[in-house]
Amino acid sequence: MTVAVWLLGAALGATAVQAQHDHPADNRARPVTLEAGLAGVHHPIQTSSPEAQDYFDQGLTLVYAFNHQEAVRSFRRGRRANSRER
Repeated sequence: MTVAVWLLGAALGATAVQAQHDHPADNRARPVTLEAGLAGVHHPIQTSSPEAQDYFDQGLTLVYAFNHQEAVRSFRRGRRANSRER
């Protein structure tokens, strides 16, 4: 009985650890949007586009949250918004 419980615990633990490391293969096809409730970091940048500022702030927040892939996507989206304003 003790061995069975230990094996079950080990199997469930290994599954939980692996699930933390599974990431989507490619998020580039999914459009970048401003996530509601993801505010908190603001660093003024030199732009006339409020949309570019919002995407930059979201990217910076995502960097601090260690979500680097999504941060890069937000920064790139902000760069596109900024280039449309010029």
